[in-house]
Amino acid sequence: MALMILVNSPGYQQSFAWAKHSNWNGCTLADVVFPFFLFIVGMSIALAFSSLKSNANAIKKSTPIILKKTFVLLLIGIAFNLWSSHFSFDSLRYYGVLQRIAICYALASFIFLSTSLRKMAIIVALMLSGYWLSMLYMPLNGLEIGQLTPYNNLAAYIVRFLFSANHLYGKTYDPEGLLSTLPALAKTLSGVITCCWFRGNHSAPSKKIWLYSRICG
Repeated sequence: MALMILVNSPGYQQSFAWAKHSNWNGCTLADVVFPFFLFIVGMSIALAFSSLKSNANAIKKSTPIILKKTFVLLLIGIAFNLWSSHFSFDSLRYYGVLQRIAICYALASFIFLSTSLRKMAIIVALMLSGYWLSMLYMPLNGLEIGQLTPYNNLAAYIVRFLFSANHLYGKTYDPEGLLSTLPALAKTLSGVITCCWFRGNHSAPSKKIWLYSRICG
């Protein structure tokens, strides 16, 4: 939270250079804030639903809770965007940070309740590799394969297909678009896996190494 405040409101009109988001291909301190939020969401899911994991009716019992929290987060996110657009639906951005957290929370919760840790790890690997391959090699009309720019990539192509420029954060792209939910969900699931692993019978040094590798990865 402190890092998010520093990135968004440093106390000066001009943000610190090291606290700005990278323009496109890069990673700064500001770029790791949101992934950390998703990682913590994943750890919270493991803590909240671990008691239901072995229950045969776990999904049935937890579905109303998951859907309620997801719906509330989605509404809050849309409300903030509506306020930012001065209550104009013509320029309302439907994507957003809270919307992404809501979707990742719901999907990660259902995956956690219905699969094993090994299967979750496989799902994470498949999502990351699938996202990487689709971004680099998906042949689409109007896109140049292998030449990634904010405009020339599959994720941006999909958001432009679904919404007009007035509804997108960057007019030709949106950082919280549909396709980029895959790596975001992978990060959330990595938080789930890390929390479950930490609660297992492992030595303190191995837990530290695991946590460092999950955060940096």
